[in-house]
Parts: sequence; C-alpha cells; structure tokens
Amino acid sequence: MSKFLNIVINYANEEEVLNYATQLSKQSISKDIVLVVVNNKISEGIKVDFQKELEDLNITTHLFDPKSNLGYLNGAFFGYRKYINSASNRPQWIVISNTDIIINEKDFFKKFLESEYSEDIWCIAPSVYNLKNETYDNPKYIDRIPANKMKKSIYIHDKPILSSLYLTLGKYKAKKNKRIKKESQYAYAVQGCFFALNIEFMEIIKNQEYKGFLFGEENFIAELITKQNKKSYCNNEIEIIHNEKTSTGGLNYQKRAQFYFSSHKFIYEEFYKD
Repeated sequence: MSKFLNIVINYANEEEVLNYATQLSKQSISKDIVLVVVNNKISEGIKVDFQKELEDLNITTHLFDPKSNLGYLNGAFFGYRKYINSASNRPQWIVISNTDIIINEKDFFKKFLESEYSEDIWCIAPSVYNLKNETYDNPKYIDRIPANKMKKSIYIHDKPILSSLYLTLGKYKAKKNKRIKKESQYAYAVQGCFFALNIEFMEIIKNQEYKGFLFGEENFIAELITKQNKKSYCNNEIEIIHNEKTSTGGLNYQKRAQFYFSSHKFIYEEFYKD
C-alpha cells in the first residue's frame, strides 16, 4: 500500500519533471510513493521517450493526458480522479507539488510520516526555502485575508502595471520579513508549491473546479478546509527548496495580472460574498 500519491503537472518541462521524479526515486521510502504526471502540455515528439525514462526510475509512475491545459489545481484533481478510479489501494496522503523543487533530505517523506499530527489537520506543508528570494515562504498566511483586502487585491490586479508594482513590492517585503524560518505552526494557508492533503479531504474535493485557473490555489484549499472545520499545518521540521523558475516564471506581467485578478475575484465571490 502506497503512503503518498504525488501529483505533478507537465507543461512541456519534461526534463524538470524527470529531475523531480529522480529525486523521489532516491527517497528512503520510494516504494511508498506513487508519482502521477498530468500532461497539460507535452513537447512535440517526446512522449514515448519521456514515458520510458520515467518507467526506468525506481518509483511507480502513471501518466495521464487531459487533452487540454487544465491549469495547476484542476490538473491535479484530474490526475487524482484518473488514478483513484483504477487504484487497488488508497494512499494516505496526496501531495500536490511543482517540479521546480529540490529535496535534499533522503528521509524527507519518512520524516513526514513519523511526525505526529492531530486529527483535525487535513493539509500539511513543509518549510519552503525560496532559493531565488532567499526567504522562508511557509506559512503563506497565518490568518484569513479580510474581505476588504481581497477587494483591494482584485482592484490592483485589474490594472497590469499596478499589479506588477504591487507584486514587486511584495517580494521586497518578503525578503525583509521572511529571512528566518518560523517554528512549526497552524496556518490559514500554506505555500502552494508543495502541500499534502489527507485522503478523506481529497475525496470530498476531488470534483471541485477551481475557476481561477492559476494563482490563489492556496486560498481556495484553505477555504475548503475551513468549510470542513479542519486545519492546515506547517511542519517546518522538514524542508524543501523551491527553485522557482519554469512553473510560472515565463508569464509576462499582463498575463500574470490577469490570472491574479480572475483567481482572487473567484475566491471572493465564492467564499466572501453573502
């Protein structure tokens, strides 16, 4: 029986997916990890070799093709449904992650399991060190974002230049305030580049549609967890490195603003409006 189902998205970044899969194959409990790759976009003429290289690794792997770009979270939901419909057993934890991740600790997943968590914790994330910004990015938000701040965010991201300035300022602020790793703690929302959901929660939300497409996934998951009267937790005793580059780094400021605007507007209308 697998303990972890790790779902990742391939968006024509096969080399990075392979590098991440190789890291999983070197984990001390790799036999307890199943990797699901959702091909939102695959490079021309590479599909057969890509699949073969994954199969040659010391880890169970499944590839699923949705025939279109579903985005990050919807792609993960798709991958989970495809896997679980034919799986002979159910994993304990479903990890949804980027592939621009470095896991230096070979006992990372083992230590994840050995940690004790209360039964009300349905989402767990490790310490996330952002290599580019030199910051510790978990927790994402300790408390729920107030409605007035959500409305302000929607207003800002509706204007691409203002959005770009706002995001740049946010990075400088993070570099100042997130230099030191925090203690393990409960959080409203965890960093979206790597988080684990327990199977009970995933079964509840597997048919959800995230209408924001990209960005804001952390808030969406946080709201769904709160709706179930459960919690998120940052286990900062274990750590990954986020080598942020290909996952969203290629977006121009206009497209980025558009995604932020649509995701924050969706979350506000779905969870904040009476």
